[in-house]
Amino acid sequence: MKRRAQRHRATAPLAAIVLTAVACEGPREQTETFLGTAPACLELSFWPSQETALEDALQQALNLRRAAPDACGKTGSSPRIALRHAPLLRCAARMSARDMGARGGLFAIDSLGRDCTGRVAAAGAVEVLVLGEAQARDINGVNEALDAWLSDPNTCALLQDPTARDVGVGVWSESPVDPLVWSVVVATPAD
Repeated sequence: MKRRAQRHRATAPLAAIVLTAVACEGPREQTETFLGTAPACLELSFWPSQETALEDALQQALNLRRAAPDACGKTGSSPRIALRHAPLLRCAARMSARDMGARGGLFAIDSLGRDCTGRVAAAGAVEVLVLGEAQARDINGVNEALDAWLSDPNTCALLQDPTARDVGVGVWSESPVDPLVWSVVVATPAD
């Protein structure tokens, strides 16, 4: 009888430690964002608040960089207009960022076989011409992401494209300790 009582005493502290560890990880705070009514977007409307704040900050910083002359190492280039927030493009960017986060890398084609244009169509944005998508992983700050993209001629040309009018930004992390994955979808109205 004494042995059984001792076993219960020995396992009780372990169970309490496990419960405490699980309780510390709790759900992340979520922000609701309107992304349109497409079924693919409805599930992405509730997003971690920290990532939503990074999305907003990235769009703001991108527009500041677009307003500055001398983009992409070209002296004398004129400033570009600010990009409008497009909820359906944000949905497509979130699709991409979450998919890449789950897969642990950067991919032009998502796990459902869609490219950037396919994700934009799944979001319901049919009256836009997709110019492209910039992606990044393992970058923790807005300016660090922009610096990396603007130092690359291809992504700089995309983000500074003078014909661009609309943007959607998606930032995702599988958990608070996992790396951030960034996606920026740039488009212009279709003629």
